[in-house]
Amino acid sequence: MPRLIEQGDPGTDRPILLDGVELSVLPADLDSPPEPVSDYLDRLNGRASEHQRRPSFYGAPSHTDRYPFTFAYDQIRGPDRIIMETIRVRGGTHLLTVWRMVPVIWQCQAGISRHYLPRRPAAHLYDGLLIGGDAGATVVNTEHFPIDATLNGAALAVTYAEGPTLADPGEGGVVVAREADVSGEAAGYVGIRVGGTLQTGDELMLWGCWTHEVSLRAPGLVMRGQSESHAYVFVEV
Repeated sequence: MPRLIEQGDPGTDRPILLDGVELSVLPADLDSPPEPVSDYLDRLNGRASEHQRRPSFYGAPSHTDRYPFTFAYDQIRGPDRIIMETIRVRGGTHLLTVWRMVPVIWQCQAGISRHYLPRRPAAHLYDGLLIGGDAGATVVNTEHFPIDATLNGAALAVTYAEGPTLADPGEGGVVVAREADVSGEAAGYVGIRVGGTLQTGDELMLWGCWTHEVSLRAPGLVMRGQSESHAYVFVEV
C-alpha cells in the first residue's frame, strides 16, 4: 500500500479524531501551538535559563512539550456539536488525533534499548478505521501513515507489535508498541525497542502521526441573536 503522508506535509486535509470519532472540520480550523514543559529562571546577569520538567525514568524523549487545541467556530452544529457537548459533560480525558507527522528525538544512553513515546502512535492505535467520508475515504493503517525512524541519521526498519512487552527487533530495527505500559514508572507511556547496541550520545528520531491524551479545560458559548459562537479548548495531559 502506498504511504499517504510525508514528513513535510501540513496535515490539513484529513479530519480530526476525538476518541476515534471523526469531526467534520479540518485542522485548518484549529489553533495548536506546542508549549515547552519548562520553568524559566531570570538571572542577575540579564540572561535566563530553561529547566525542562521531564519524566524521571530511562528512555524519555529529549524534549517535553504540551499541546493546547483550540476549536473556535462561529457556528458549530449537528454531529460536531453533539460530540463536543457529550465530551464536555462526560468529563475525564480524551484522545485527539491530528494527521500530521511530528518528530520525537531521544539522546540515547548505553545499555538502554527501550524508549518511550510521549504520545500514542495514531495509525497503530486506529488500525482499520475508515476516515474521510464516503467521497474520499481512507483506511488507517501503518502503511498509509507510517512511522519513520533513524539512528544517527541512518534509517531503521520499523515494525509494530501489540505490547507492552517487546521482542528485540534485531540490528537496524525498531519495534513500536500499541499498548502502553501498565505498571512501573513508565505506566501510561507507549514503549519502543531499538535493536543492536546503543552508545551514549546516539540520536534516535521517530517521525509519525500521534494521538494526544487531552482534557477539556475551557468550553465557551456566546449567543447573539439567532447565532452561537463556541470555543472548546483541550489541553494535553
